[in-house]
Amino acid sequence: MPDETRAAAAEMNIRRLLKSLDVKPKTKTITIPVQVHSTAVLSNALAAPSIAFLDFTDNATFTSSASQLLAILTSDYPFTAVLVDATDLTKTHNRLPAL
Repeated sequence: MPDETRAAAAEMNIRRLLKSLDVKPKTKTITIPVQVHSTAVLSNALAAPSIAFLDFTDNATFTSSASQLLAILTSDYPFTAVLVDATDLTKTHNRLPAL
């Protein structure tokens, strides 16, 4: 896979993950609660395998690992967080902050 294609896939998947972690999805900014950061960076036996296998350049691997990670990181959200679909993200691309 050419480097440009891998970079484009990685950028899209990073955006998908960030938008999926957004606790206020109807706003123009991405808001990720402090407890999500704490859960992700502290030694968390449940989150560690999903984080270890995140490959932002491989859509299939990313989707699997990121979906598992979201379930762990967003367990305290007032709604069920799901991984944002790449097609849906492309439709709303102009509303997302630049990376």
